[in-house]
Amino acid sequence: MSKAFAGHPCCYRCTLPLSHCCCLSIALAPSSLCWTLLTHPREYLRLDNTGKLAKVVLRSGCQRIRWQRQMPPLQLPQPSYLIFPNETGQPPLTLEQIPSPAGINLIVLDATWQEARKMLRQSTWLQRLPRLQLMPEQLSQFRLRRHQQAGHLCTIEAMALAHLQWSEPIQSAALLKQLDRFQHHYQAWQSGHPPVNNADAS
Repeated sequence: MSKAFAGHPCCYRCTLPLSHCCCLSIALAPSSLCWTLLTHPREYLRLDNTGKLAKVVLRSGCQRIRWQRQMPPLQLPQPSYLIFPNETGQPPLTLEQIPSPAGINLIVLDATWQEARKMLRQSTWLQRLPRLQLMPEQLSQFRLRRHQQAGHLCTIEAMALAHLQWSEPIQSAALLKQLDRFQHHYQAWQSGHPPVNNADAS
């Protein structure tokens, strides 16, 4: 179950070369939250995309769908909330203001920050969704892309923060652990070294 990426046979889940696959000993973390990752078409071509990692950890609790500008996904659960900064001038919703996580769906725009803004601007159906705003207290630990702005989390970090703020620390820790393992394996592959990561021993 692998595919070719840049001439290398790759894992079909983490998409890293099989020699540096980071899928062993994944801590599966069922959650009360339901996730939809609206993935920009370019993200499917990026080896350092983190949305696919979240799907590996959360399994059936997370679906990854290609973003369509004019048409919302037919399988979009309701009610759905978009995790995105509220720029309308209205007070943003927070997770604490939602009475119960049961049955709700959280949407993340799985893209670069610039692409996510364009996705929102070009999709009126996204603009109509109620928005949730996360308040990160720490800087992003994602180090595989350059020129990132302070305060901007990658996809899997935003999901981990939501779980933490909704009192699901086990799910949050599992997502961040997978991100840490992925980054170590990715950087080892790029530098031509075997993957060595303390997280793999746990």
